[in-house]
Amino acid sequence: MSGIQPAENLVIETIFDLYDERLTKFRETLFVEDLDYPKEYVQSVTNTSYGEDAWKYCDKRWATTGFDCIEAIIEDNEIVGMSGCKIYGDYLRTSMSLYLLKRVRRKYPGVKYLKGGWFERHIEYANKKECDGIFFTVYAYSRKLQALINNHRKRTISLVDKKHLLYMNDICEKGEYTFHTVPQTFFYYALKKDMEEFDPNEFKEVISKK
Repeated sequence: MSGIQPAENLVIETIFDLYDERLTKFRETLFVEDLDYPKEYVQSVTNTSYGEDAWKYCDKRWATTGFDCIEAIIEDNEIVGMSGCKIYGDYLRTSMSLYLLKRVRRKYPGVKYLKGGWFERHIEYANKKECDGIFFTVYAYSRKLQALINNHRKRTISLVDKKHLLYMNDICEKGEYTFHTVPQTFFYYALKKDMEEFDPNEFKEVISKK
């Protein structure tokens, strides 16, 4: 399989200020370019009635998510993609509000698992914080997100040669739990503790395993 060549000269910056003007502009651009809403909607959306993406990046939700930091893809001093993370107990949750603007998606295929990509940078942060492991969740409310789960089960990403994908083979599926009131599939990457020791039930937001 040859696939698409990964983007060269990938620039990713760790941002701790969640109100960095570039992040604000990114969220406004997402509303205008990808969701076809006026940028003012980022301030007025208050629930999921405008869709999950609008809810994730609106001001109300943004203020309460509580990211520790965000790994942002930078082009011409503008953010075109992001992946947030947050420490839960002894673990780092990653891929939070992960998003690439539609206009750059063909340019950055598989960016999460490339060398120097989102996941590798999250690993570096988790190691600095001496976390026991990394997890991320997928709420499969759409075909696209169900396909994301299937990609991780198959350990592949469409159009990307597997030789470019790092870490994916070591990510394990823990199972589906009700997390933040919705069913989410948990994936785990071990640092100090293996998957058998990773228990999502220790997080207060988890209700039960399905």
